[in-house]
Amino acid sequence: LRAASQNPWNRYKRFGPASLARLAHIKALQAIGFSLAEIHALLVRDAGQHPCAELPATLAEKITRIDEQVTALLAVKALLQSVAQSCDTRCEDRDGLPGCFPASTGSRCC
Repeated sequence: LRAASQNPWNRYKRFGPASLARLAHIKALQAIGFSLAEIHALLVRDAGQHPCAELPATLAEKITRIDEQVTALLAVKALLQSVAQSCDTRCEDRDGLPGCFPASTGSRCC
């Protein structure tokens, strides 16, 4: 953002319309998953560069990461649905744990 002027009476900062519009743009980018560092990299127009030069590649990377997260979450959902289908009120005890949970989910703790 641009430096704000300060009201001498109450020391509140006053931002002009351009700064407020820029802040709204920053907040919109944050809302769709951009970090402040990524936003800073996009806001290079003040340095004389085109602000959209690297945007397509950045968006493609973000979409790929989201697709990976969706795939992982769908796998967790499928496992939970499987456990939910096998669990009922007659769920057996297996070493102090509900027997309807799989013995291993593919990850190891140690």
